[in-house]
Amino acid sequence: MIKNKLIIVLGAGESGVGTAVLAAKQGFDVFVSDFGKIKDNYRNILIKKNISFEEGSHNTVLEIMK
Repeated sequence: MIKNKLIIVLGAGESGVGTAVLAAKQGFDVFVSDFGKIKDNYRNILIKKNISFEEGSHNTVLEIMK
């Protein structure tokens, strides 16, 4: 089993949020980044599942990748 791994998901549409939820359920730390505005229903899922995210840029992802 992989431990202490971060999964970064680019895009917070249906597939991206689904991927993030599944990864979090499997025990991964997950961060979701969407360059646009995240739709309210998907944002609410991320908040409910306590998944970190950003919208409107990929700045945090760029910082993480340094």
